[in-house]
Amino acid sequence: MAVQQEISADEIHQIVETAAHRNAPIALTCRKAGTWQSYRSRFLGLRGGQVWVEYGTVGSGQESPEFAEGQRVGIAFKQRHFKYVFSTDISAVREFYLDAGRKITGLRLAWPTDMHQLQRRIFNRVDVPDDCQIFAHFWEGGLEHEPTEPLREKLIHFGQLTDLSGGGFRIRLLSATDPGFQSGSAIGADLHIDGEPSVIKVDAQYRHVDIDEFGITLGMKLLGLTETSEGRKKLSKINKLLRRFQRPRRRRLRQAG
Repeated sequence: MAVQQEISADEIHQIVETAAHRNAPIALTCRKAGTWQSYRSRFLGLRGGQVWVEYGTVGSGQESPEFAEGQRVGIAFKQRHFKYVFSTDISAVREFYLDAGRKITGLRLAWPTDMHQLQRRIFNRVDVPDDCQIFAHFWEGGLEHEPTEPLREKLIHFGQLTDLSGGGFRIRLLSATDPGFQSGSAIGADLHIDGEPSVIKVDAQYRHVDIDEFGITLGMKLLGLTETSEGRKKLSKINKLLRRFQRPRRRRLRQAG
């Protein structure tokens, strides 16, 4: 079964209608200051055949979103065994009335014309096997703010991936110094597979730091991979890596059985 599958117009209507009626939680993604930002949100429902979602909720370390009519946003949500993603435009920013006269700020979305269905298993973390090394050059500010000379030596950090999924990765630092990122900071990363020409450049969001006897590990959430065709190509590359990483494990399990 394909990792990504396009959905027909009839299926889109049914999937979105179901999610809207259930007030399903969503990840609301947009570009801000040259980087991807992801906010927690939810479907508010359907009014007059229009899709409404809640104005994004700010997480730790994030600035408040500034949504406007005509702005392009990405929507991602889970339903049954799949994750669904689509991009659309905001057609209005208005007050949305809930039951008992309560009101909140809502975003009215243009009805999606295309949608992708993703297998949720690609978002399960897979350890990078011992016979493969993935090195990361990364910096604060996102891909569009990659440092140039002479600042690269000061602003670029180096590490090695310990695990990977379609939703994020962890980096073991190659130095003993914590870069001191704030939770929610936009990160640009250049992932190099040792001994191979493959390179994947990604936007990410710094989530947390772990310190143990082996050093410092940073947790990153991937951003923007499901919102654009270029991002989905990168997601396909990551999924190929995940399948490659899982082959030795499946082989060991068959031998043990």
